Amino acid sequence: MKAYMKNKKRIVIALVIFCVTWLVWSNVTIKTSKYTITDENLPDSFDGYTIVQISDLHNALFGKDNKTLIKKSRRLSLI
Repeated sequence: MKAYMKNKKRIVIALVIFCVTWLVWSNVTIKTSKYTITDENLPDSFDGYTIVQISDLHNALFGKDNKTLIKKSRRLSLI
């Protein structure tokens, strides 16, 4: 019975460590998605136009003055 409780405690500790690690990692990772929108009502001047939306930062910093985030956003606008 003691061995069972020891294993159960180890499993709970491992799960807590995993959850905390995942939460921290997911809060400091930049995820990107690319969508192509076509609409015949858009003027030709919008051809090749790129919109970058940044959201859900939750006070996370991506480099000093968010330079990593800005750099990645600029690269996305060139794609």
